[in-house]
This record gives sequence, structure tokens and C-alpha cells, in this order.
Amino acid sequence: MQSSAVRPLLNKFFLLFALFLSFLMADAQKSLEDALMARDYDAVTAQLKAGAPYAKEGALQPFMLAISYAPLRVIEAFLEAGANVNTIDDYLGTPLLLALQLERIEVAKALLKANATVDAPSFKRAIALKNAPLLQEMLERYRVDDESFAILGEAIGQWQTALVLKMVERGFALHKPYMPSVLEQAIQSGNEEMMHGVLARMGDLKGELGALKRAIERHYTPIATLLLEKGVDVRAQGRDEALLTWAMTYKAYDIATLLLNYAVGIDTLDREGRTPLFGAIEAHQNLLVKRLIDKGANLNILDRYNHSLLYACVAANNYEAFLLLKERVISDTLVILENRPIYLAIKRGFSHFFYALLDETRVTDASLNTLVHLAAYYNRKDMLLYLLLKGHDVEVRNARGETPLIVAVKEGSIQTATMLALWGASLEVKDERGISVLGWAKKNNHAAIVKWIEHFQIKRTYEQ
Repeated sequence: MQSSAVRPLLNKFFLLFALFLSFLMADAQKSLEDALMARDYDAVTAQLKAGAPYAKEGALQPFMLAISYAPLRVIEAFLEAGANVNTIDDYLGTPLLLALQLERIEVAKALLKANATVDAPSFKRAIALKNAPLLQEMLERYRVDDESFAILGEAIGQWQTALVLKMVERGFALHKPYMPSVLEQAIQSGNEEMMHGVLARMGDLKGELGALKRAIERHYTPIATLLLEKGVDVRAQGRDEALLTWAMTYKAYDIATLLLNYAVGIDTLDREGRTPLFGAIEAHQNLLVKRLIDKGANLNILDRYNHSLLYACVAANNYEAFLLLKERVISDTLVILENRPIYLAIKRGFSHFFYALLDETRVTDASLNTLVHLAAYYNRKDMLLYLLLKGHDVEVRNARGETPLIVAVKEGSIQTATMLALWGASLEVKDERGISVLGWAKKNNHAAIVKWIEHFQIKRTYEQ
């Protein structure tokens, strides 16, 4: 009876005592925060030694406040009092991260000594600070997890070569799906010591096609050579352009030549529908041109503009490659005149190509312009004379009814017009609009040609 009556009284007593203690603790914490805010560090240390609490749910902890600006001795007092070094604040993160964000290196070292956990955000921040002793200690304490790949990438970005190599040796993740590998990132960084070190410490390199492409982009021939020798799968092209095309795009001709020793496609197309042979011709890499020919490259392919390899030779003024290909290419017979190499040779005035293309002299363009029209239009007197000597018709008409003489007069070329007139071209001829040679000269205000035509007509009449 008495015990049952006493129990409720005891429960009330303990409840009141607990409330009293919580009040005292709240008051003590408030006093601790006030001392910190007032920068009365002796009072802070004294309260901690007296057992004052240093954590309050849902508020900025005095420990985190102390880390922000208090001297190291105050931080050590918190640690001696049993402060939780791995607490997490919603806004500030862990104590270690906060110390590193504020560049308080000695505080960070004290936290590590108290067994603070090294997480990815803290490690990344430490890498940015580039404090070698601190990084070494954090590396030793870090437990390799899924975040190790990102940490290693941060170290690469900061050019922390020694740290990167130690991380690789520690077993940090070297690959992550849909992300550039560590070796690829090292090559992208441009740090040759780092890329060679990472490469030397890696095992299977079969899947490092991305790294090989980065080496090609930057013309790192020694790195590309090592990757190829160590067995990179050159056939795993994925969604990107093939390797040889990639090398030609980035003008890495030494690596392109090296790739021909491996099982790479030699007729792969770039976005312009051009094979590597087009690129080699354009760059005057004629040894590479010869290697590609010997390897069996398709010589009768047209690019997306219906231009052949011979057209590419003329466009690049690469006569040596032209001679290598001249007797082997027949695709030019399949395209209109505008896309044939002889058209470009006349346009550019490349006589050496023009005379070599003797089998293309009986074609017309979409407007029925013959080679004689083109030579007259571009004022190529030597080519025009050659065509006339070969028996081409001096009075041939295009779709507009224009003879080569009308074309020459329209362009204001008195020397070309003189040559055609001396060859027997009629001065009385008219185009389909009924405009004569003299009419076009007057229409285009070519006064010298008007005077020449009138003089020539008088002379021809006198001779007759």
C-alpha cells in the first residue's frame, strides 16, 4: 500500500529534476555560445572543463562556431571534452570540411588526429588547398569508396601529380560509366609526367580507346604508341568517328601512319563523306597517301559534294599525289563538269593539271558551257590556245546561245577576245537574247573592247 502510494511521488520528483537539469544545460550552452561570440576563450575553455554541453539540436553547434574562428587551443579543449568530430551540420557539413573551407589547416590536422572521417567533399577541398602533408594524412585515412573516382579527377584537374600516382597505387577507381577514364583525364590535362605515370601503373588498357583519341587530339605520339603497343582495342569505335579519320581530322599524321600497322578501317568517312585519303592529299602527306594506296584504300570514292580524289589533288595543288592516282581513278567520268578536276584546274589556272587531264576535254557543264567557254571566262589564254589547237569549235554555243567570244567580251578580256577573233570567231554572232558581241561590250561599258571590235571589224572588212 505505502510503496504504491510513494511511486507516483517519486516519478514526479524525477521528472521535475530532469526538467531542472535540462534548464541548467540550456543555460550553460547559452553561456558557452555567448562566450564564443564575445571571443572570451578562457571562459569557453573553463566551461568545457567544467562539463558544459556543446551541442544543441537544430541550432549552430558551439563546436562548429569555434571551428570558424577560435584559436587552436579552444578547438583542442572541445576535442578533450568529447566533441563529435563527425557531426554533420545541414549547411556547413562536417567539422573537417568547415575547417578546410576556411583554410584552417592546423585545425583540420587536429580533427584528423581526433579520428575525423575523411569524406569526398573534404578531400576535394583539401586537394584545392595543395597542402602536401595534409593531403598525405588524408590519403592514409581515406577509405576508398565509390567517390574515389571523383576525388582522383579533382586531383588531376589540380595537377597534383604525386598525389594522383599515389591514389592510383592505393586502388582508387580508374573508370566510371559514361565518364572519361582517369588516363583520359590525365591526357586531357596536358601533364606529361602524370599521363606517363598513370599509364605505367595501369594494367589492362584494352578499353582505353578514349585515352587514345585524346592522345591523337593533342599529338602525343609517344603516348599513342604505348597505348597501341599495350593492346588498346582499335576496333571499338562506338558512336564516334573511326580512329584513322580521327587522326586525319586533328592532323596527327604521325599517329595516322602508325595506326596503319593495326586493324583500323582505312575507308571510314568523316562528316563530309571523305576518307582519310582525302585528308592526306589535302595535307600533302604523300608518304601517307602511298601507304593508304598500298593498303588498298578505295580510289574511286566520291565525297558528299561528288568530288573525287583527283579533284582533291587539284584543290590542294598536290601534283605528286595526282601522279600517284591519275591512272587508277575513274570516278571522275561519273560526275558533271563542275565537279571534275579539269574544271577546277581551269578555274585555278593550274596548267600542269590541265594538260595531264587530256581525256576530259569533251564535256559540258549544266549550262552547256564547254572547256573553251570556261577558258574564255577565266581568261586562261594558254589553255584556250591548247583547246583550239586540239580542234575544239570556236563557235560552240552554251545554253544561253553564247559563243566563247561573247563570254570573253562580257568578262572584259580583250586579249582572250583577240585570240578568239584571230582564230576566226565571228564578231557578228548574237546570243539567244539577240545581243551581239559589240552589244555586250557596250552594255558592260567596256570602252576599250568597243573600240577594238570596231577597229577589228574595219580591218576584217578591208581584208575581205
